[in-house]
Amino acid sequence: MEQRRYKVGLIRDRRTAAIALCSTGFIAVQSFRAAFSHAPRNSHWLFPLDFMSLPIWFGAIVNLSFYVCSLWACVEFYRIAQGKERIVVAGWFNVMLLSPVQNLVSAPHASAIQWVKAAGMAVAFLAATYILLKSPASAEGITKMAKRRLLVLCAVFLAALVLGALLYFVPMR
Repeated sequence: MEQRRYKVGLIRDRRTAAIALCSTGFIAVQSFRAAFSHAPRNSHWLFPLDFMSLPIWFGAIVNLSFYVCSLWACVEFYRIAQGKERIVVAGWFNVMLLSPVQNLVSAPHASAIQWVKAAGMAVAFLAATYILLKSPASAEGITKMAKRRLLVLCAVFLAALVLGALLYFVPMR
């Protein structure tokens, strides 16, 4: 009977590495789309309570408490993460920390913050790709098939990015 070795950290197997890659890629695309778009700024609150007839301070307290809990979770995830996982967590931490700051600064500074968030998520995406390539299944002899599947996944990702950019930037008649 063969025993499996227990790996410490957040990403323990190939499935969690694929989930980390897909979710990080999705947020990276959203960050780059927001960085390239020149749309007017809107609120970055996670819980916009404008539709309710509540005082403004109540919405601020709800959002501030959520951001404090998110900050605590990011610090804990960073503490648990090992090796390259910390780069992925740092990219997510970057997005979580800088999103509320965009509400407090002027438009040029908010644009610069958006580029910093996009660059951080791009680095996190590359780290998640590296983690997926070096996951235990690829070390057990399935490397060629895993790399082929990852290449197809990256091609689909890039095609979706190009298609989304074309649909976003090409004006409709």
